[in-house]
Amino acid sequence: DFCLSRGLGDVYKRQVLGYHLIGGIRHMVMDMGHWEELESGNLSAKIAMALGVVFAVLAGVWIWS
Repeated sequence: DFCLSRGLGDVYKRQVLGYHLIGGIRHMVMDMGHWEELESGNLSAKIAMALGVVFAVLAGVWIWS
């Protein structure tokens, strides 16, 4: 049980770090003047969330493999 608990914590930490990194890159692109319109901003937010989910799955595979 301890290993499973520790593994989930590690996945969570890596997922949070990955999502924060993805969000930071998104905001840097927005600071350069891209994706500032409502439609493109919403699309980039959805893509960032989807990449965060993919990153979480990859982090889980990395931890438990």
